Amino acid sequence: MRSKLAECGHFWQRVLRSYGWPNLAVVVVYVLLLQYKNIGWNALYFTRQFCVLGFFTLGAGWIALSGGIDLCFMAQAALSTVLAASAYHWGLPIVVIVAVVVLFNVAVGAARGWLIEKLQVPAIIFTLALATVFSNLGAPDQFLIMGIRTYRYYTPFTLAMLAVLLLCAAGVQFYLHRTWWGKYALAMRENIGAVRACGVNTRSLSSIVYGGASLLFAFGTLMMLFVAPYGSSSRDSSYLYQVLAAVGLGGGFSHRRKSRGMAGLLAGAVSMTMIEQLLQYLGLGHYRLIVEGAVILVAFFTQIDEKK
Repeated sequence: MRSKLAECGHFWQRVLRSYGWPNLAVVVVYVLLLQYKNIGWNALYFTRQFCVLGFFTLGAGWIALSGGIDLCFMAQAALSTVLAASAYHWGLPIVVIVAVVVLFNVAVGAARGWLIEKLQVPAIIFTLALATVFSNLGAPDQFLIMGIRTYRYYTPFTLAMLAVLLLCAAGVQFYLHRTWWGKYALAMRENIGAVRACGVNTRSLSSIVYGGASLLFAFGTLMMLFVAPYGSSSRDSSYLYQVLAAVGLGGGFSHRRKSRGMAGLLAGAVSMTMIEQLLQYLGLGHYRLIVEGAVILVAFFTQIDEKK
C-alpha cells in the first residue's frame, strides 16, 4: 500500500515538474467552470485559438530558451499580413502569397538575430525599436481586405496546422537537445561569453535561432490570415502579451539546466488559451491585459529566482 502511494506521489511530482502547477491549476479551474457555469465550448474553435497562440509561443520560447528575447514578432507578423494583402491585390496566386509571408518572416528574423549578435546590443532594446518601426510603416487604421473565402476548408486546415504545430515542437526539441548547434544555443542562455570564447560562431547561431523562430511566426501569421484574410500593420498586437505570458507559464524564463522545453511551452499555450476564453465567456475581456501582465510578472519572478 505504501509503495503504491509512493509511486503515485512520484508520478504527480513528475507531472508538476514537467508541466508546472500553474498550468494544472488553470486546467482544473477551466474544466470546473465549463462544468458548472454551462459555458459553451467548441473544440474546433479552441484548437484554432491554441494553434495560433502555439506557433507564436514556440517561436518566442525557442528564442527565450536560447538566451534572447523578441518583442517585435507580432509587429513583424502584422507587417507580413500587409505584404500578403498587397500581393493579393496585385493578382499574385495564393502559393506566392504564402511564400511571401514565409520568406519575409524568416529573412527578417534571421537578419535580426545576426545583427543582435554582431552589434552585441541588448535584444530587448533592439527588438522593441524594430517593433515601433514595423508597426508604423503603414497607417494603423488601414485594412487591406483579401477577398478569399476560407470557411469551407476551416476544419481540415485547422487540423492540418495542429499536426504541423506538433511536428514543429518535436523538431525544435530535437534541435535543442540532440544537435550541437542546439546545445550551444541553450548554453548561450547560461553564459554567452563562454560560448564566444569557445570559438562558436554565435552570429550564425543567433541567426538560426531567430530565423527558425520566425518560420514558426510565419505559420501563426498564415493561420491568422486564413481565419480573417486582411492585412494591417497594427493587426493582433495584443498577441504579444498573450505569447509572453504563455512562454512564462511554459517555463521559458527558467534558468534551470533541464527546463520543460517544448512540451512546457505547449502547455503554457493551452493555459493561456483557456484563460483568454474564460475571460471572454465570463464577460471580463476588459481585464485581459491586466491578467496577462500579472501572469508575465509572476512567471518571471518565480523562474528568475532559480538562477540564484
